[in-house]
Order: sequence, then C-alpha cells, then structure tokens
Amino acid sequence: MSGTWDVRWYENRPEGFRLGGVARAGQSFFLLAADFDADGRDELAATDADGASVWSWATGAWTPVPTTPASAGSGLAAADLDGDGLLDLAVASSVVGGLQVAPGDGLGGFGAAIAVAGPSAATLVEPGDLDADGDTDLVAVGNSAILWYQNDGAGGFPSVLALGDASRTTDPK
Repeated sequence: MSGTWDVRWYENRPEGFRLGGVARAGQSFFLLAADFDADGRDELAATDADGASVWSWATGAWTPVPTTPASAGSGLAAADLDGDGLLDLAVASSVVGGLQVAPGDGLGGFGAAIAVAGPSAATLVEPGDLDADGDTDLVAVGNSAILWYQNDGAGGFPSVLALGDASRTTDPK
C-alpha cells in the first residue's frame, strides 16, 4: 500500500455530528479508542498497515508505543491488565511474538511492552474475565487457534489454553 490515510473523528453534538479533528497516522491498519489518561475523553491507538509499529494519539501528536520492533500490528485491546487501575494496551502481532502488553502510565503514554509467552503469532486480541476471578484475561486468535491467556492478577499470563480451532468455517451443530 502507498499513500497516507487520515484518522478523522467526529464529535456527537446536539445539533449533529461535526468533524472534531484530523490526525495523520500514515497507513493505519487497526484503530482503538479508549480513555488512556482517565480524563473522561477517549484517546486513540493505531497500528501501521505493515504491522511495524503502534502509535498513540493522546497529547495532540502521534507518539510511538514502545513495542518490540517489527512485532506490532494486527490487533489492539485496552484494559487494566496489571491491577493498577490504569488502562494498558494489549498488542496482537501476526509478525513476531504473539502478544505484548504495554503498561499504561495514566497520562496517555505507555511503558515498554512486555512479551506474553504463547504462540508465535496472533491476529486479534480481546479482554475479558473468562474465569471470573476479578482480573482481566486476554483471548487471542493465533495460528488458527483461539487462545485464552489467563491473567495472574498482576499482569502476568503464566498459562495459555487453546479454546478451539479458529479455522472452522461451519457450525458444529
């Protein structure tokens, strides 16, 4: 792909939607809106189309999220994964490393991403408390499998369980 794509957001006003702003993100592939700085307004996170980097828009400019080089790109999810009350960023990678978690600093920025042990690739990631223990687990699709990354309550994911085959195209009923 070539060229540059804009990320545009629209404000929902009583009189209708109006353009709220435009940010140049290069070739955005995946976009996520979440309140990373806890100010009551959502900020943005985006991946490049080639999966080489992750960017956040919280301070009026695109800032790189410190992930492992060439390992970001196919999916993003926001949740408090380490129990500190701040939103963290889970990054799924179809290139290298499967999943990474960048801890949120509560100001719209992120610390260095931590690799999560698991399969070598993931394309989508979603947060949720699958085992009802009060912390947020991650579910990812990777290597044709649906994988459950169990959170230990402190942001670690010591076990990964395969939940099913993501390549199944028919209803098993």
